[in-house]
Amino acid sequence: HLGDLAISVPYVARAIAADAQVSPEDAAARRAAGGAYAALLGENTIAGRVPLLIVHGLCHLLGHDHETDEDHTEMVREEERLVEVLRRHLAASERS
Repeated sequence: HLGDLAISVPYVARAIAADAQVSPEDAAARRAAGGAYAALLGENTIAGRVPLLIVHGLCHLLGHDHETDEDHTEMVREEERLVEVLRRHLAASERS
């Protein structure tokens, strides 16, 4: 057992509303950071954000964090790998 992962749908909805107010400069900085955090900015639905939050949370459960630049880089790499795996599986299931 790795731990528990909880996602608050009301919190996600508030985050979507807040992200709609992000300045273009801040949005560019977030996108440049990569990983699930950057991808969240491009998702403006709860259904689009939840898989990214699951990937981010899973990375934490697996022991990743983003306390240092090196840790952040490693976690972003793992998030991007897992998001790609998830997208491939979702695409394959849609074709089936």
